[in-house]
Parts: sequence; structure tokens; C-alpha cells
Amino acid sequence: MMEQAPRHVVVFGELSPEQKRKYSKFIIDHNIKFAKNADGLFVATVRLEQPIPPATAAPLPKHVSLQERLRNIHVVTVPEALGRYTTMCSMLETSPEIVASKQPLSDVNLIKLLHEIYDARAAEPQGDVDDPSFCAFVSLYFQTRYGLPSLVHQHVLELLFSLYAHRDDLEAELFSGFLDGTYDDDALRFFLDARSKLVAMTTRDALGTKLNVAKDSVWLSKAQCFVLAHHVYGARLGAPYLTFMNKMKEYVASQPMPRSLHETMEMNEFLSLALETHQMLRANGAPDYVPEIKENPPTSPADEKQRLFALLQRVRHRQDHTLTVEADGWLPHQEHGQPYPPSPKSPTWK
Repeated sequence: MMEQAPRHVVVFGELSPEQKRKYSKFIIDHNIKFAKNADGLFVATVRLEQPIPPATAAPLPKHVSLQERLRNIHVVTVPEALGRYTTMCSMLETSPEIVASKQPLSDVNLIKLLHEIYDARAAEPQGDVDDPSFCAFVSLYFQTRYGLPSLVHQHVLELLFSLYAHRDDLEAELFSGFLDGTYDDDALRFFLDARSKLVAMTTRDALGTKLNVAKDSVWLSKAQCFVLAHHVYGARLGAPYLTFMNKMKEYVASQPMPRSLHETMEMNEFLSLALETHQMLRANGAPDYVPEIKENPPTSPADEKQRLFALLQRVRHRQDHTLTVEADGWLPHQEHGQPYPPSPKSPTWK
């Protein structure tokens, strides 16, 4: 514990005139407060401390030439094959040297990985202003999965080189479009929503059989295309739905081999056309969904009861005018041939 400094008591009345003048100036300058003690004397306690050392001026930053700054920049040399993935390559935290993978992923393994990333992205909460970009999400996906920066570096490069190797595949091209910024985050949300509805519809139509979209080529019938477009774009008379239908007809008509009613479009063809339609509608400032408007408003139970009663009256009226009365006054039932009690309008009614 730090020792306290010895106290020095000063009695103002016992000071010389010169000392009184100095102490008075000290008391006024430092706004010292006095209090009356039990003996009726005014006292004040003053503690003297070491003055605060003056702040030393920070040294001026050393001037660094442009050549020195350029030499210290972390430069990432991206191969020509990965030129469109520069943003993704810049997120790698390990060695800046990027070497081509020895062997790219097979088409099946690549498609499986792409769908796993799509599913992980769709499972994330949407609409947050702090949502990472798709490149940042893919990088975070591999970091969460593998942890070590060297493994993350390896698998990210494996994905990028595999995308380049399978660049002629429509599904790989769509994924690359999200990575290189061809499609923004809004287009990605639309794509994931349309993909979710497509998988749900095809699974339902397959009687609950789980489809392996990574291995199986999912084909949509013409009727399924109509239903799915209605789910994605809304009302069948709306501009988004009709725009997509026109694009679909042009695409199917331009194919070298005619498409059957049962295999009209492959899954990725549908999603690619849907994404293209979405981009065109946004560029024109038009909505990409028009809600269905019901022509008949919902009826109340009383309205439904009146409708059924009116229907029953029409049926009875038709029976009275179409069925002939037998001699005993009974009318045969129209469907089951059972005796039917005579109508009050019948001449045999009693």
C-alpha cells in the first residue's frame, strides 16, 4: 500500500502579510472550498500532486515512396482461366500463388457441390441488410466446412477450376454467373425461390420420391412448366407469366430435336429462362410477380345455403317437367329408379 505524505497544517492568522497574499492567491486560483468544523473554525484540506507530464508529440510518419508501397502490396496472380473469378480469388487468405488443380471435379461431384451450396444459401435467413455477397458466402461455406486456411484455399481453387473445366454445362455457367457478379443478390434470391418451388413440385408429382438433382436429369412436362410458371410469376394473364411463356415457346421451337409433351424442358433450362425473364422485367421496371385476383369473392355460409337451395329448386322443377306421372301418382327416381313422392303440383297430390 502506498504511504501517505506527511500533513502540513497552515494557520492563516499566523502567516506574514506576504505569505497571506500568496496563500490567498493560491486559494482563489484553485477554487478551494472551506467548511466550518466543530470548533467553529473554517478549514480546508489541500492535496498537492505531481504535475501531469507534457504529452510528447507523435513522430511524423516516415515518407514512403510509391515504389516501396507497391513492393509491399499483397499481389494475387490469377491465371487466365480464372479471370472471371477475381473477386473470389482475392478472398483467399493463404499464399497468393494460385496453381491449377491437378484434376477438376467430375460433373456429378461438381453438380452435387453446387446444389449443397445452393441449399446452404437458401437455409440462411433472407432480407438482412448485412447479408454477405455470394462470393463471401461461398468462402464462409468452405471455412465452416474445413476450417484450416490451407484446406479452404485448396477446395475453393478446386471449385473454380472445375467450373472452368465444365463451363459448357448450363448449371456450371449459372453458378459462375452468381460468382462473377453477372447476377446480383436479388437475382440469386429469385433463382433460389424458383428452384425451391421446382423441386417441391417435381417431388410431389413423383409421389413423394426424393429426387437426386445432382445425379438425375430432371425433365419437366409441358403441363408442369405451365404450373411452375404460374407459381413463380403469378396470374396467368399477367405480364411476367406471358413474357416467360413467349420465351419458353421460342426456346423449345429453336431446339434441333423436337421436345415431347412429357419432356419439354430440363430443370436448368427452365431456371435459366426464368432468370433471364426476371432480369428483363427488372430492366424494364416491371414487376416480376402479379398476384392472382379471384373473380368471385368468398361467400358466407348463408350465401352457400341459398345457392344450394336454389339448385335444389331447379332440380325439382326439371323433374316435374321431364318425368311423367304414373297412374298411381308416383314418379320414378331419375337415377336409382326408386319410388319418388309426388310433387305438390302433381294432379295426384293429396
